[in-house]
Amino acid sequence: MENSKNDCGFFKGHYFKSFLVNFLGVALGVALTLTGEALITEYGEQKRAKEILELVKEELQVNVTGMEQFMDVLKKEHAAIDYLLAHRSDIKSIPYDSLELYGARVASAPLMQMDNIANNLLQSSDFQNGISDNSLKLSIVEAYLTLKTSAESFNNVAELKTKLILDAQTPHYKQLLSKRNIFDRELWEEFLFCAEGVFLMQQEHGGIHMVLDAMEANNRRVSEVIVDIDEYLQ
Repeated sequence: MENSKNDCGFFKGHYFKSFLVNFLGVALGVALTLTGEALITEYGEQKRAKEILELVKEELQVNVTGMEQFMDVLKKEHAAIDYLLAHRSDIKSIPYDSLELYGARVASAPLMQMDNIANNLLQSSDFQNGISDNSLKLSIVEAYLTLKTSAESFNNVAELKTKLILDAQTPHYKQLLSKRNIFDRELWEEFLFCAEGVFLMQQEHGGIHMVLDAMEANNRRVSEVIVDIDEYLQ
């Protein structure tokens, strides 16, 4: 009987050891599988995040290029006002093609819009989890806010023109900014001869100067973020 009990104890102990080995083997396998899946998931998130970051970088560059083009519009308008004010005492001496060129620039009032599709995709998804650099995430948000500020500043120039027209006591400003009267020498002469005409042009000139300074500074900041994204993607 003792041998039988010992045999029973032996088989129980052997079974338990076998079970323990099998259990540990299965548990280890599950742990490795879960770890592997987690690593695969993390790699997938990082890969998708980098793909979206590439789109964000390209979108920011498009916006910067667009900003430079709109700044060029403002610079030309700024120069046009300088030219007209410098010749205000002798408008009749301005060649017709010059009056056409500078008058059209003063009369232009385009509006600036920024692209925001890639950023919306990044901000509205879980792909940010794949970006390990938190400061870069913040920089991207700030870059788009900076672009928004530049667009609003540029569009304020058009709003300034509208306000100056509405507030103007003389009708010349409104008449000159209509396409059909840009080349009217007598209107320009009358407008720039009166004190209000000069004041309105100087107001617009000063507004453009401030907006240009702000847009150039904003452009530099966004360009720095583009460089940061590029370095992160390397």
